[in-house]
Amino acid sequence: MPLPLSLTPHVVVFATDDLAALLQSNQIPPLHQLLENFSPLGQVITRTTTLVPVTHSSFTLRFSELTQVESACREDEEARAGRTIDWISGRIAKKAAGWVEDLESRNKGEPLKGDTKWWQELKFCLDGDRVPARGEGWNHPVALILATTTLAPNPLQAVANLHTRIADFPPWVDQNLLRYTLIVHPNNRSSLTQDETTALMNATKKQYGLHCHLLSLNLSTPQTPRQLKPSPPELPSLLQTPAVNSERGGVLPHTNGVNGASTEVLNLSDEDTVNTARFIREFVTQSLVPWMERCVMEWNETYSNSRRLPLRLFSSTRRLFGSSASSSISSTMSPTSPVSTNSLPFSNAPQPPSPQRRLAEFATLLGDYKLAVPLWESIRKEGKGGSDILPLLLAPSLTLEAHAAYALAPLTTGTALGGREDIQVGAAAQLKGLVYASRWEVGVQDILQLGGEKWLVWAAGATEEAPFALLIAQAALMCLRKGFRRVAAMWYVFAANRLEKCGVKPLTMYLLKRAHELYLLPPEKMLSPSFEDVEGKDHSPVSFDALLPSIELSLGRMKYTTGDVAGAVKLFLGLLRGSVVVQGVPGDGDKVLLEDYRLAYEHLISTTSEPPPLDEFSLPVSISQASRTRRRFAALHSREGDPVDLNERTQETLEALEERWRTFWRAAPDNNKERLEKSGSGEVGEKLWVDIVVKNPLETELTLSDATILVRDIGQNEGGDGIPEGVEIEVVPEIQLGPKERRTVSFFICSSRVVSLEVTHFSFKFLSLMPVRESLGIRGRRLNDTVAQQRSVTHASDMFMRVDIKQSGGRLKVRVPRLPSSLGLGELRSLSILVTNMGTTDISELWAVFGESSNGGCILSAIDSIQETDHPVTTISSNNCLLPPEPVRIPLDRVHSSASLRPGESFELPLLVQAHQLAPFELATLLVFREDVSAPVFYGCLVEHLIDVEPVVDILVGVRPQHGKDASYLISLEIENVGSSSDIQVSNVVAVSPSWVWNAVERDLAPEVGQLPAIPGKQIMRRLESVKLASSALQTASFQYLVQKIDDVLQGRSIEKDRPPPVDLHVSVLQGSNNNKETLNTLDRIVQATRRQRLHQSLSTQFPLIPPSDRPHIFPLFTPSDLELVICWSTTSEHPRTGFSVVSGLSLGSGASNLKDVVLRAELGLDSAGKTKKTRSMYAETTREREALVSSIRNSTWNHDEDPLVVEVVAAERTEHDFTAKPLVLPVIFNIRNTSSLQAVEFSLSLTPKSALDQSQHPVPRYIGALAHRGSIPPSSTTSIRAKAWIVKPGVYSIEGWSLSCRLAPAPSDSQEVSPTSFSQNPDESNKKTVIVASLRA
Repeated sequence: MPLPLSLTPHVVVFATDDLAALLQSNQIPPLHQLLENFSPLGQVITRTTTLVPVTHSSFTLRFSELTQVESACREDEEARAGRTIDWISGRIAKKAAGWVEDLESRNKGEPLKGDTKWWQELKFCLDGDRVPARGEGWNHPVALILATTTLAPNPLQAVANLHTRIADFPPWVDQNLLRYTLIVHPNNRSSLTQDETTALMNATKKQYGLHCHLLSLNLSTPQTPRQLKPSPPELPSLLQTPAVNSERGGVLPHTNGVNGASTEVLNLSDEDTVNTARFIREFVTQSLVPWMERCVMEWNETYSNSRRLPLRLFSSTRRLFGSSASSSISSTMSPTSPVSTNSLPFSNAPQPPSPQRRLAEFATLLGDYKLAVPLWESIRKEGKGGSDILPLLLAPSLTLEAHAAYALAPLTTGTALGGREDIQVGAAAQLKGLVYASRWEVGVQDILQLGGEKWLVWAAGATEEAPFALLIAQAALMCLRKGFRRVAAMWYVFAANRLEKCGVKPLTMYLLKRAHELYLLPPEKMLSPSFEDVEGKDHSPVSFDALLPSIELSLGRMKYTTGDVAGAVKLFLGLLRGSVVVQGVPGDGDKVLLEDYRLAYEHLISTTSEPPPLDEFSLPVSISQASRTRRRFAALHSREGDPVDLNERTQETLEALEERWRTFWRAAPDNNKERLEKSGSGEVGEKLWVDIVVKNPLETELTLSDATILVRDIGQNEGGDGIPEGVEIEVVPEIQLGPKERRTVSFFICSSRVVSLEVTHFSFKFLSLMPVRESLGIRGRRLNDTVAQQRSVTHASDMFMRVDIKQSGGRLKVRVPRLPSSLGLGELRSLSILVTNMGTTDISELWAVFGESSNGGCILSAIDSIQETDHPVTTISSNNCLLPPEPVRIPLDRVHSSASLRPGESFELPLLVQAHQLAPFELATLLVFREDVSAPVFYGCLVEHLIDVEPVVDILVGVRPQHGKDASYLISLEIENVGSSSDIQVSNVVAVSPSWVWNAVERDLAPEVGQLPAIPGKQIMRRLESVKLASSALQTASFQYLVQKIDDVLQGRSIEKDRPPPVDLHVSVLQGSNNNKETLNTLDRIVQATRRQRLHQSLSTQFPLIPPSDRPHIFPLFTPSDLELVICWSTTSEHPRTGFSVVSGLSLGSGASNLKDVVLRAELGLDSAGKTKKTRSMYAETTREREALVSSIRNSTWNHDEDPLVVEVVAAERTEHDFTAKPLVLPVIFNIRNTSSLQAVEFSLSLTPKSALDQSQHPVPRYIGALAHRGSIPPSSTTSIRAKAWIVKPGVYSIEGWSLSCRLAPAPSDSQEVSPTSFSQNPDESNKKTVIVASLRA
């Protein structure tokens, strides 16, 4: 890459007055500007110290006027640097508005290409600084062009005067430069002939050397003027150039280079242009470059010799002459230049740049990087600079960042380079860092990949001036080009903060806008665009909240001060979203933001004739919470008669109970198509309330005024804003909300006519200033019907709360006067509901729809009469269905004095409630009533309340098969009294099952007569009981129904809405007799309600893919193996409690893969007949759902897989035998029981001991006789195998050494044989038998 402009050869020009007047008269710029228009030169060849040619595609020269450079050198360097920074800041502030306007008009919505104009201006100003500096020699002139014309009276004397003039440079300026003579010969104005000019030229060469040129100009007007190249701006000078330098003894001609006319075109003819270009090329190729090459060769030789000097000689030279060997180098480095006394090495004045540095600079200018790089490395190691130049010369690598950091470390403060903010650096150091950064941005190769934006930020340091802010802005632009948008936005913010302090408002606002746009851009995601749709996430971009509020606040205040009040209001409103942390805003940030908004909006409405429209400004967050909006009606009452808050849970409960009633009434035999008037509606002339939940999102107080709700008639257009006729709505004058306060505000609605309304908006005035309307609609469902809706996210119309106002009809007022605050777990509590007729007509028909709590509980009617029977009740009938119980008609003649309830009369409806889960119990009952059987409309009234549930008893049940020939099971009961205030008296334990009853023969090991013992607080009672199969036939119809329905589900057939076959439940009590029919009826309803709810929960977990509406028509309530235990208990406290704790979900008998055939056919793709199905789904989702459904059925409780056989070994525990006569043959009986109640089992018993596997501590006898026994065992049956053990000596023996294997009898299949399920078992702790054999002495 070419070197930056500030690192090119600097040539100073000194022209006589006649030449300056000649150029000015022909409207030609001063000579130094004229010559710079012909730079750079193309294809300039230089040579290295090894004579290797280096071709420069662009060789640039910088030209300055000598007097200006001399004047600038006399100014203090620190003061000049400060003036330069202020001058650049002034130019930026003056031009910023035009730059921003031009940029926004041209790059609207397009990425910025190239450099920004402010960055170009900054580099242009820095390139115009050509004053020599003390620490480096880049601005030190390498050549001096002494120019005159042939118009002088004595041109040779004029040349002599120019050469006798000594440059008035300070001693620290290197005066080792090339002196070049230029004689301009205007052909049409000079009086000299061609021979005379030639003679003048020869005389000049003879006297002053060959570095001279005769430039002939016609100075004719060109036909097409050439555009003048803009020259870099120069810092205005504070010092005037003297006309005569008396100290030097020479005449100092006055030049009007800066005072001449400014032209934009170059008025040179084509011939003059060619001659001038030829002069510039000859000057470079024949004079300047060879002179620089010679200097490099000489200096390099001297430098190399000095480095090879012995250390002792080097130190001796320093001791004898007071200087190092490098001092002797400087004496040989200016063969053609006079040296002033101020530059002698023995002077105390500042010295020019070191010879080593000048050698490195010249080598760099000539392109001899092989020589320059080691020199710069050597200078860097000596701590004299060079780190700023090495990044421009070296290949891109990570070491360049270290060079940049090292170069900037002493120049900046308050940065990551280790600077300290309490130590301030001067303006000269700051300007030097600015120059370094501009050079790197232009000259470093691959600066973006090297992280060069950090170098610019380091160079900016903590200086709060406009040029340094532009460094950070350029760093942001570099980050943006690399794709680092968040980092770029951060740098834009920092740059804007500094520019704001400098007063450059247009550029500050532009940078803040850019940062704001970048922070609002969503991050790039590699996921599919449909991912968020599937996950139900919002597509709105995620902004970076760390700095975005600060940007918006600064931008809003900037817009307010510049007159864009509407834009400021929008930004201030965007910040009022709560939990916003704004950097730089102390204390209560929300209060400050609110005051800014208030001030801006008040100013906006005071300067406009009409108020802003509603859709122009909107709050970023909703004050109201639409999902929490509720209705309250006088027709729905709680326990005390207050209007019920119709929240979401109550609404769902009400709708479910109403749907249950409609389903029941449609199938009722006396149905005459009477309809149920929908609950949740108001009546004409009566107030109803709409509750709006409002929340203050801010950390400061908030005021809402003129708050109300907006409604519209269902038949009215969407855009209607007026209140429907005959409707009155409450207006709340003022609502004061504290910080983060949430409050419910009620608005009444009263209508004088029948109407259906939708509550659409919540209207108020924000801070009593800005009118706001917030929608109370809830977003509709996702539409997926058409192709367009599937491709793009489309939702149905918003759903609004509907309020129906109807004519007055029948009405009941209900309340629960003695509602308990809590219920015990399993406690059966009697309640009563006080029902009052508040209508104007009699009520003769009343129904009750009892809700079943989803958290576990049941509500029963307590109107049944008590009936005692002499014989015990052993069975009760069950519909075996999961559907909830049907509504119950309330006989008014039994609960009231008459068969009708007249207006104003009341009665108490007795109920029984019971909770069986530790969760709030929902007491919900819908009373449905009408005037008489001829009335066409039913009305409803809901009573609902939540009751807490607390534990009373904790029950643990264990089940295991019982050894013996009968199919019995042992039931272990652990009943714990979890309370401590009273004892628990267990009165009975009731077993309810289609197949199992208590075993009257087998009782606890220590049976007790009479009542079971009481359980003290925190104590446990343990019982071990036995159950057996009932004597009646096994009821397998329900299980066959389940298998058929599961097969329909897996085969994809539609589920018929039939019900499972009914079942008779055996009821057996542990003690006493069950002859109380009311108690059994209550117990039956509790058991069925408990099982129904727990089975619903289990099915929801096991089969989520089966629709809930189909489950009651697939799964029966009871199967043959189910057993329910009911523990009847009571407390012995002052206020006793009575309860029925139900242990549900017990299943006796082996499952033995009862659904294996059905599942296997579904997995193999076979239909019910065993034939291959040809259906195949093209959707992967359907296939996955089917596989998940098959897996859930395979792992269900109805298909659990376990060994159905239980072995009991029977042998005499002690035997005496006379072994002197013969060995003992011990009879051993193996009782093998099939615990499966549905399938037969084929078994094989092997009596061959395996010594390698027997790990018994006692010897195992051998078996004689038949060693293999096979057979089949029917369901729930036992078979006995008799074997003989051969014992040859007395001792203790373990009856082991057998193994039992079995398999289920396969179901017949037409297509293929299903492989049966096999099991095997060996002796374990449960069936090991130990016998003692003693010797019988004769």
